[in-house]
Amino acid sequence: MKYAEAQTSIKISEFQLTYAEFTKERKLKQDNVIQAGIETGYPIYNQIFYYEVISNE
Repeated sequence: MKYAEAQTSIKISEFQLTYAEFTKERKLKQDNVIQAGIETGYPIYNQIFYYEVISNE
């Protein structure tokens, strides 16, 4: 991540959610930071499952 930040001059923030937290936040939309991450972020791990959940709403 440090390499990507150095190459792009963009600060990268990261956070992790459990599947239960993810689905709860998708329904309730309470946390603006998490909502922005869900809408604009790209998951590093398990990205296939992420898009499967997003597209099956």
